[in-house]
Amino acid sequence: MFDSDTGLDGTPQTKLLAGRSISVPWGCELPKGEKLIQIEVAPDFDSETAIFTGPVT
Repeated sequence: MFDSDTGLDGTPQTKLLAGRSISVPWGCELPKGEKLIQIEVAPDFDSETAIFTGPVT
């Protein structure tokens, strides 16, 4: 999602060293009334996917 007015400018282009982390604002559209979200993240096609699940706030 791109929304420059609110700081949502796409994926970060930052390279990280092993063991480091980064936080970025992220947005998505959900069905109205959704209470749970699952997000799958993989840095590239050769890496394992990390899955995060939690309540929508």
